[in-house]
Amino acid sequence: MKYLLVFALFTLPIFSSPRWIQNYSYVKELKPSTTKTNQEFGKFDLDEDIYKTFYDYDLRVSYKGKQLPYIRRIKQIANGKVGKVSPKIIYSKESEYSMNYVLELPIIPGNSRLESIDIKAVDFFETSAKVYLGNEIDDWKVTKDAFIFKYNNDTYSESLNLKLDTDYYKYIRIETDYKDKITFASVQYGPKDMISHIEYNETVPEALENGDLKASQYYFDNETAKPFQIIRLEFKELDYNREYTIYKMNEEKEYISHSTGTLQRSKNSQFAYSEIYLNDTVSSSWKLVIFNKDSESLKLTSIKLYQPKEECIVKLPEDWDGKESFQVYYGNQYASLPGYDTSSFNDTLYEKYTNLSLSEQIANPEKAWSVFEPPVSIWLTRFIFILGLLITVFYGFKILERWSRLEKTNPN
Repeated sequence: MKYLLVFALFTLPIFSSPRWIQNYSYVKELKPSTTKTNQEFGKFDLDEDIYKTFYDYDLRVSYKGKQLPYIRRIKQIANGKVGKVSPKIIYSKESEYSMNYVLELPIIPGNSRLESIDIKAVDFFETSAKVYLGNEIDDWKVTKDAFIFKYNNDTYSESLNLKLDTDYYKYIRIETDYKDKITFASVQYGPKDMISHIEYNETVPEALENGDLKASQYYFDNETAKPFQIIRLEFKELDYNREYTIYKMNEEKEYISHSTGTLQRSKNSQFAYSEIYLNDTVSSSWKLVIFNKDSESLKLTSIKLYQPKEECIVKLPEDWDGKESFQVYYGNQYASLPGYDTSSFNDTLYEKYTNLSLSEQIANPEKAWSVFEPPVSIWLTRFIFILGLLITVFYGFKILERWSRLEKTNPN
């Protein structure tokens, strides 16, 4: 019986709790904010509350106690103007097998990109084309293949819109085997898809000079737990090349190294700032160390923090009536990456979606410590292991003691 007890202690299974909701510290209601346009998918933005308190893998969307599959992606917004410009043909030449054109484009509004070239032709034709783009005539940065045609005067039989879909370049070279006259009527431009960010302006702290490291140290007490992944720095100096290290504060209130790199800028740089991109979100206190070596310290004049916004695309349940709320749970540092089947998630399906909005954050009223879930299960497992080890040692000594007595009473 005693040995069965020891065996049971070592082999006691730790089962997963079916009440997964109780493992999460926070919850938000997720409500439909627009008329339902697609019953299959919904979309909502992650907000600052979630970034401050979740552990990246622990986000769960629930409906009637069941988890809903979702994907996360960086949120992009159209930022720029729509319009068209007239290109100028600065070169055209017919060779034995092709016709070559070089177009010069006027400047287009900032944050806009080239979309297409409108071509006009009198006769019916079809031809392949090679398109080159660049800011210098002898240095083409982008190359594209195209096919343009006009079979009759029916709109559906014309493809005289040469797609570009690229950033702005000053020059376009077009090579085609069609030698009759074509006209480049206009170049269409449209807004860029820009990553949406949460932006924070930071007060520049006083630099602490470390003579041993030959470095400048800046400490940032992130009391409001602002989340960020990008650090934008401006210095009084215009030309520099310095190594840096970013430290973040862990739960033991110790600074640990998070990332390293080099800050570089020249006087001819397009931007007045340098940016540091982190591999993950930081929301704790942190410090920046810039290694000067034997150079004079840089004078930091401005600092901004950015957190890329993310949005979640959620597979809506079939029995949802379009009015009921969902729940978003987070705040479980022991949660692992969810393994949902997202094979049905593609752009064509969720171009239209139901807009969802998050409510205020509240503490999860169903939060409870379970002996079957971390951290309690971790300590319980350790306790059972140590207890089992002590019992094994105790009975081991008992058995050895008994054998010793038997040998003394029966030496032969």
